[in-house]
Amino acid sequence: NFPSADNQPVKLIFMILTQFNEPTKQLKILAGLSGLISNLTLRKRLFSATNADQVKNILVAFENKVMEE
Repeated sequence: NFPSADNQPVKLIFMILTQFNEPTKQLKILAGLSGLISNLTLRKRLFSATNADQVKNILVAFENKVMEE
Protein backbone atom coordinates (compact mmCIF):
# COMPACT_ATOMS: atom_id res chain seq x y z
CA ASN A 1 0.00 0.00 0.00
CA PHE A 2 1.14 3.51 -0.82
CA PRO A 3 -0.22 6.75 0.65
CA SER A 4 -2.08 9.13 -1.65
CA ALA A 5 -3.09 12.79 -1.45
CA ASP A 6 -6.81 11.90 -1.47
CA ASN A 7 -6.47 8.85 0.83
CA GLN A 8 -7.78 6.58 -1.95
CA PRO A 9 -5.99 3.36 -2.86
CA VAL A 10 -3.13 3.76 -5.33
CA LYS A 11 -4.02 1.96 -8.56
CA LEU A 12 -1.23 2.91 -10.96
CA ILE A 13 2.50 3.26 -10.39
CA PHE A 14 4.96 4.19 -13.13
CA MET A 15 8.74 4.03 -13.01
CA ILE A 16 10.62 6.44 -15.27
CA LEU A 17 14.24 5.61 -15.99
CA THR A 18 16.51 8.10 -17.74
CA GLN A 19 20.17 8.97 -17.73
CA PHE A 20 21.17 10.80 -14.54
CA ASN A 21 22.45 13.75 -16.55
CA GLU A 22 19.19 14.16 -18.54
CA PRO A 23 16.67 15.71 -16.09
CA THR A 24 14.90 17.56 -18.91
CA LYS A 25 14.14 14.28 -20.65
CA GLN A 26 12.67 12.87 -17.45
CA LEU A 27 10.44 15.93 -17.02
CA LYS A 28 9.21 15.68 -20.62
CA ILE A 29 8.34 12.02 -20.13
CA LEU A 30 6.59 12.77 -16.84
CA ALA A 31 4.60 15.62 -18.42
CA GLY A 32 3.54 13.42 -21.33
CA LEU A 33 2.54 10.59 -19.02
CA SER A 34 0.59 12.98 -16.82
CA GLY A 35 -1.32 14.23 -19.83
CA LEU A 36 -2.10 10.70 -20.99
CA ILE A 37 -3.33 9.36 -17.67
CA SER A 38 -5.62 12.33 -17.14
CA ASN A 39 -7.81 10.66 -19.79
CA LEU A 40 -10.53 8.56 -18.11
CA THR A 41 -10.83 6.14 -21.04
CA LEU A 42 -7.11 5.43 -20.93
CA ARG A 43 -7.16 4.86 -17.16
CA LYS A 44 -10.03 2.38 -17.50
CA ARG A 45 -8.09 0.47 -20.15
CA LEU A 46 -4.98 0.44 -17.97
CA PHE A 47 -7.00 -0.87 -14.99
CA SER A 48 -8.21 -3.76 -17.14
CA ALA A 49 -4.71 -4.73 -18.32
CA THR A 50 -3.46 -8.02 -16.94
CA ASN A 51 0.24 -7.78 -17.78
CA ALA A 52 3.04 -5.34 -18.59
CA ASP A 53 2.82 -5.92 -22.35
CA GLN A 54 -0.83 -4.91 -22.37
CA VAL A 55 -0.02 -1.75 -20.38
CA LYS A 56 2.73 -0.85 -22.84
CA ASN A 57 0.51 -1.48 -25.86
CA ILE A 58 -2.32 0.61 -24.39
CA LEU A 59 0.02 3.53 -23.65
CA VAL A 60 1.68 3.40 -27.07
CA ALA A 61 -1.66 3.22 -28.90
CA PHE A 62 -3.06 6.14 -26.92
CA GLU A 63 0.09 8.21 -27.41
CA ASN A 64 -0.05 7.58 -31.17
CA LYS A 65 -3.71 8.58 -31.25
CA VAL A 66 -2.97 11.82 -29.38
CA MET A 67 -0.07 12.63 -31.72
CA GLU A 68 -2.34 12.21 -34.76
CA GLU A 69 -4.92 14.70 -33.46
